[in-house]
Amino acid sequence: MDSINFRKTAGFKNFVSHKSIVEFILGLDDCLKNTYDGYQNILRAVRNKSVNLLEKEVFDKSDRSIFDGTKKSLQTLKGYFEYVKKCC
Repeated sequence: MDSINFRKTAGFKNFVSHKSIVEFILGLDDCLKNTYDGYQNILRAVRNKSVNLLEKEVFDKSDRSIFDGTKKSLQTLKGYFEYVKKCC
């Protein structure tokens, strides 16, 4: 995300960066922030091939307030986690 370049964006009076826009939107809803943070952690785990981080994110944090579709995806991932571990 770009946090250095500021530009005029529809819906904002001042010049803003992409990072500022995302932070503003995430600040509007806790469920959205939790879903976004969880997704970013899963991406980080996959990029770094960290089975421990992925397992922690999928199993330990699945009871937090996140969107229903994401909960369903995590439940599916839990069911196939043994196969996912072999791929990392």
